[in-house]
Amino acid sequence: MTLLPMTLLPMTLLPMTRLLVTPDHPPSALHSVRSASAWPCIAALFALLAVAAPSAAQSAAAPAPTVPAVPSVSNSAAADPDPVLIGNATAQVRKSDYLLELQRLPADIRGGFGNNKRRIEELLSRMLVIKTLAAQALAQKLDQDPEVMARLKGEMERFYAGARQVALERVALAEFEARKASLEPRARELYAADMKRFVVPEQVSASHILFATDKHSKGDALKLAQDTRARIVAGENFNTVAAAVSDDASTKPKKGRLGFFSREEMDPGFSAAAFALKNVGDVSEPALSRFGWHLIQLDGRTAGRQQPYAEVREVIFAEMRQKYVDERRDALLASIHNDPTTKIDEAAVEALFIPGTEVPGVTRPVKD
Repeated sequence: MTLLPMTLLPMTLLPMTRLLVTPDHPPSALHSVRSASAWPCIAALFALLAVAAPSAAQSAAAPAPTVPAVPSVSNSAAADPDPVLIGNATAQVRKSDYLLELQRLPADIRGGFGNNKRRIEELLSRMLVIKTLAAQALAQKLDQDPEVMARLKGEMERFYAGARQVALERVALAEFEARKASLEPRARELYAADMKRFVVPEQVSASHILFATDKHSKGDALKLAQDTRARIVAGENFNTVAAAVSDDASTKPKKGRLGFFSREEMDPGFSAAAFALKNVGDVSEPALSRFGWHLIQLDGRTAGRQQPYAEVREVIFAEMRQKYVDERRDALLASIHNDPTTKIDEAAVEALFIPGTEVPGVTRPVKD
């Protein structure tokens, strides 16, 4: 695997940005990803410094030994449950490092991260760069630099603050689960109090052909729609014609099929025409939306219905669970904000104020 180049960050505080590649961004991009647990990025730095420390100490004492070529995962997994995935003469990235890094990704990204080999290799390359820089920093005794130590102390406090909140949330979740059976009546009350929320609206399934007004004049688009409808009424297949002439690039490969949708999901003009169709196979007159003129064919209809409690029970419990966790966290923070032992040195705080100081985007001084 080739170690790919990385754009280096200003060395004021490298760990403030996480060097990760996500499925929504090109593998070569330098991308900041917020941790799923909202922990500060310093967590990554601590892990890297801990792993890199032995290498840095050895490199300071003697010339660094050459790291052998990293064996393939398939060959090393049987002998070593935590194989080295990539390494150089200064640092190594093990499987456990990679798995830990994955846990910092948002859950919706984490699940599909491993289905792209290039993405995995890019991440490993960036992890090795960070580990190498961390080892070099320790070898140069930057951890003893007063400014670095001060900044590291601040980041440690942020990390532990996040860890404290995560620990509290885990306890709160366990408490909620222990009480879940007793909360069944409350869940039913919430359902009964807002049953309208759990009504599935009427839906129709339709196909359409678009003549876009950003491609044709409004008059020309209408004429095309009228002529095309005449062809369909004369016997041509709606979906075949849609695949040939529609200006909607997203549905053209599907022969104009949109599937089921509710009235609120579509442009009002489009929905009005689609829901006015009575029978499957009916084709509308040209209908105007903000995109242009449409021909719409009704493919199916489902009546609105009330979802029963059993169908939405887990949704209600998920909301109750989140509310319980939020309340526990908010109570913790409120206890700190309202701590009667808190004292403020008004004179020292006042001395921090600089008259006329402006915040970007704010035209008035910070203090009135």
